[in-house]
Amino acid sequence: MIPLFLQCVTSATQRGSPSYWLNNWDKTNPIIAYWNIAQMSWTVEPTAHPGINHVKAYSEKVRDVLTADSFAVEVDGKIYGNDMLFNNTHLGGCTMGIDGKLSVIYDQYSKKALPITIERDLYMPPNEEYYLVKYIIKSADGASHRIRLLDYAVSGTDKQYSTGTCTSTTCSMNRDAAYIASVVISLDKNYDPLTTVGNGDFKDSTNPLTAFAATGTIPSFPQYAQSQIAYGALYDFNLQNTATVSSIRAFGRSFNDAKTTMAKASALGSDNIIKLTNERYTAFLSKGVQPLLTGDALDLYKKSILTLKNSQNPEKGLISSSLHPNYDYKNWMRDSVMAAFMLDAAGYHDEFKLFFDWVDTAELRDDGGFHTTYDVMTGDVSMFVEPQFDANGLYLVALNYHLKVYGDEEWVKGKLNRAREMVKFINTDSGFHKLPLSDRSPWEESSDHHTKEPLPCQWYSWEMGCLFGGMRAAASIENKIGDAKRAQEDIARSEEIRKGVLEALWDKNNNKLYRGVRDDAEQMPDTRADSASMSCVFFGLISGDAAKSHLNFITSKLSKLGGGGIARYEGDPYFFDSVWNPCGEGTRETQVSEPAWPVVTAYVAWSEKVLGMDIKKRLNWMVSVAANGNMPTGEAVDSKDGALVVPSAPDCFEHAGVYVYTTLLDQGKARSLIDTF
Repeated sequence: MIPLFLQCVTSATQRGSPSYWLNNWDKTNPIIAYWNIAQMSWTVEPTAHPGINHVKAYSEKVRDVLTADSFAVEVDGKIYGNDMLFNNTHLGGCTMGIDGKLSVIYDQYSKKALPITIERDLYMPPNEEYYLVKYIIKSADGASHRIRLLDYAVSGTDKQYSTGTCTSTTCSMNRDAAYIASVVISLDKNYDPLTTVGNGDFKDSTNPLTAFAATGTIPSFPQYAQSQIAYGALYDFNLQNTATVSSIRAFGRSFNDAKTTMAKASALGSDNIIKLTNERYTAFLSKGVQPLLTGDALDLYKKSILTLKNSQNPEKGLISSSLHPNYDYKNWMRDSVMAAFMLDAAGYHDEFKLFFDWVDTAELRDDGGFHTTYDVMTGDVSMFVEPQFDANGLYLVALNYHLKVYGDEEWVKGKLNRAREMVKFINTDSGFHKLPLSDRSPWEESSDHHTKEPLPCQWYSWEMGCLFGGMRAAASIENKIGDAKRAQEDIARSEEIRKGVLEALWDKNNNKLYRGVRDDAEQMPDTRADSASMSCVFFGLISGDAAKSHLNFITSKLSKLGGGGIARYEGDPYFFDSVWNPCGEGTRETQVSEPAWPVVTAYVAWSEKVLGMDIKKRLNWMVSVAANGNMPTGEAVDSKDGALVVPSAPDCFEHAGVYVYTTLLDQGKARSLIDTF
């Protein structure tokens, strides 16, 4: 089967961001709207309505206020009624501007050019309880056209009925009976749209999208009650050149609160909402460290900061590692600790502290390690491949960085109990050269990529580097604000780890680190080059000639795309022919194995910086592989042509975060991790 977008993508390297979050950044009244394209990737058929697919609000973090917010259109009597077929040469992907505008322009339908272009822009001003939807419709062929634009939204589903109502100025979803937030939707006063409320089930004839797709019109029910309800407004006008249609979605803990929110937003009007969003985004960006960048590099930097910010639950502090639905909106502990650290290094300390305050409450494994993932909305454990213990060390590294660079001693003292729990865990002796417990970090491989046969844990060089760095950081913390005796013990443990690594993981014949040693009866080394092993360099476990020799080994084996990018490890099949590819067995997201990953490109850069080498090549590469509009990519890009690997994008740490920190490191505006020990 030929994928739907295969014929309409002009260049794979132009792929747009498939997912993003609108986030009001409000700890007291949090609202997050999840935006997504229709397809999870170009390799599979569309399954989602493009636009907002979830809205989480206030204290309810499991159920949805809205489950769809999208559109359809009729042009000159021809109905384009399946919104999943709208796309463009960027796979229907979005851009998030530094002014807070989330934008996508649709110019194709079912692989064919439309006679019009439909720009759909979304604005959610920080600390407000609404978002604005603005359509900008233009003639693509210079001719005038008769347009019928359907704007629609669908609620979540509950046992209790919700009531939809339309008046001359608004439509609403009163969900008080379901004990969840209500929403009021404004109608554009420049038109006289036909409105309706109906069943949220797309199989029901009263559903606005279903009715429109079949007939080109919608019912006109002024009120409707059901467990899931939908709103629709049909705007009918003649398009000469350009037309705009705007609508506000206002939320409240109760229906009355939603009406109050709508009154406030309506009084502002669309232009002022756009202005307010821009002002607050600008104010946020101005709080941080300002790098010496221009052009695309500066644009990517700012959009990376915003991706980090918008990925954070503003109430609880957890950070979604990827905004793509295939990754289930999880807080990967490794990724999120590092994302928080990178916000801190960039000058956004409140976001860092909000995350670390949540970490105080995070449930630990019985052995004392962090769980791999936690639900980003609730903070509950969300089981994935375990164990992964790198976060135990990285937590200490990030905490120490904050202490040594910014002070804040009293706040850090409040974290000593959890920090010492991490130390206690790292002190666990696995019985193998006195190293800590083996694990599956960072690549989470519990079964073979082709045979599905179980794989043993390993004592990975990556993990050992992180835990070594963690113990050095713990000693630094204790020396600064804690107990000097504990500091000496922490240093001693770090030296035990170093000794164990040099005994068991160092290839003396070839002067390089093994990827790891398998934790099974044979305890054989895994000799493949793995760029994550660079943690042993940038945390200082190995140094001097040994570090340079290992760096040369990694770059000689894993350099990609002109040498600027780095792959994970030799033969890496993930995203190529792995049975575990995120869109399912049999799909291929890349044309070749060993895709290049920005995160390990950064690990090499940090190591090169420690060794006194120039790292601008790495940064230039990170800019060159950004998604359309200088948006952060996901985990990887295709090593053949640099194309965005769609079904993990955007990734807040593995491109956005590492680009931010590596930029600041290069410019002397952030410190090497090793320099804070």
